[in-house]
Amino acid sequence: MSVFEASGYTATTVEAIAEAAGVAKGSIYNYFPSKHELFQQIFADAMATAEEQVMPILAEPIPATDKITGLLDYWFSRLSYHRRIGRLVLEFWVTAAREQQGELAKTFAKDYAQWRQRLAGILTQGIAEGAFRQDLQTQVAASLIMAVLDGIEVQLILQVHQSVDEEFLAALKRAILTALSAGQEGDGGRGGGSG
Repeated sequence: MSVFEASGYTATTVEAIAEAAGVAKGSIYNYFPSKHELFQQIFADAMATAEEQVMPILAEPIPATDKITGLLDYWFSRLSYHRRIGRLVLEFWVTAAREQQGELAKTFAKDYAQWRQRLAGILTQGIAEGAFRQDLQTQVAASLIMAVLDGIEVQLILQVHQSVDEEFLAALKRAILTALSAGQEGDGGRGGGSG
C-alpha cells in the first residue's frame, strides 16, 4: 500500500514492492501473478474491512435514522485513514476508470451497487417507519448520499476542503436527515419526488 501510494500505480514496480517488503521479487509472484492482481487485492481487503465493520450497524434492530447516523459516524471515524492513504484511493479510481471493463472496474461497480442497495434498504425502512418522506426515490437518494461522502473525501485528499470535525459531521447529519424527511410535516408532502 505504501509503495503504491507513494509512487502511483503506473510507476510502482514489483521490484520496489519486494524491496519495501524485504523479500525477493520472486516471492511476490508466489502470491500474486502480477502487479495488477496485487493492486486489486489491496482494494478488496480494504472493502472487506469496511464491510465487516459496517454490517453490525446495518443488522441492529434500530430505527433507520439511527442507522444513517451510525453509518455517518463510521465514515467520519475512517476519514483520517482515507486521508492517509488518499493517493492510493485516487489511484484505485483512476485505474478503474482507465480499465473500463477490467476486473478493478467491475469490482468497483459491484461494490458501489451493493452499498447503494444497502443504503436504499435503510431508506425503505425509514419510509415504512414514517421517518422519511413517502415519495423518496431510495436508489437516487442512496446514490446522492454516496456521492456527497465521496466528494468530501476527494476534497480532503486534495486538501481543498476545510477540516471535517465534529461540528461539520453534525451539520452533515442534519442536512441528510432533513432532506430525507422533507415533506413529512407542515408542507403536505410538497418535497417533490426527485429523491
